[in-house]
Amino acid sequence: MKKQFSDKELYILRNNLPIRYLIEVILAIPSKFVENVFRFLCPLCSEFYTAAVPGNNTVQCFTCKKNFNTIDITIAAKKSDFVSSVLFLKEVYEKYTKLKTNDDYQQSSIKGPTNNIIPSSKPKSIDDVMNNSSNPLITAIYTPSQIILNLKKMEKKLDILIEDIRQIKEVLDVKVC
Repeated sequence: MKKQFSDKELYILRNNLPIRYLIEVILAIPSKFVENVFRFLCPLCSEFYTAAVPGNNTVQCFTCKKNFNTIDITIAAKKSDFVSSVLFLKEVYEKYTKLKTNDDYQQSSIKGPTNNIIPSSKPKSIDDVMNNSSNPLITAIYTPSQIILNLKKMEKKLDILIEDIRQIKEVLDVKVC
């Protein structure tokens, strides 16, 4: 039986596509930094007792004792098979490398938090955000429906945080603007 993917292709997908980028941006797995350690929600056991393994582009879950490379985490997060996951990662990697080598990408707003991804005027809705997005990573990798779904999830979380802040301010007898 002939191999569908060469060893070189698999090596590139496992080692050259940053796993943190894959987790945070592409797969949209909930993640955070705790005491300067990158943590993500394990797609198998749903615990945050996880970490990136320095130097080898893998992550691990200490609860279920599973190590993940880019292919493994994609299989687990998307609940897909090996072939489908590799085909998905090939597409992501192709777009990632095009963006990474593109001059526009090098000067884009992705470089840091001081540069705005979205124009400075406050958007009124997620549709405004989508229509005004100039971030090449967002527009090249995600389909509009994926972006809108992820933004709606973030919008709900922000609304909850805003309400929590308002309640805290009320408790402290601080006027809310």
